[in-house]
Amino acid sequence: FDGTGGRFGDTAVAAASSDPAIATVYASVDAASDEPLVLVAINKSTGTTTAEILVTHTRALAQGETWRIDASSATPRPGPALQATARNTFRLEMPGSSVTTVRLTP
Repeated sequence: FDGTGGRFGDTAVAAASSDPAIATVYASVDAASDEPLVLVAINKSTGTTTAEILVTHTRALAQGETWRIDASSATPRPGPALQATARNTFRLEMPGSSVTTVRLTP
């Protein structure tokens, strides 16, 4: 997803968005390594959506790097950096009909 071998992990992590009917999220870690948590957020709306995302994990996650695909490009490109708004909680603005991949770190 990031052009350097980033991938979705093999172990699911609980994650939820403030509006799951419009913004669906999935999270994972790689059980065999200490890689960052990876989150995929899908904006099913045709308009821009801002979602509060809560990740349930024992590690405190404080920041994230984002990559996006949307109607203008099927090639992932870097998006805005994220900062936690509370413990393991992030506010993510997503363009309409887009998929955002986030690498979350402490």
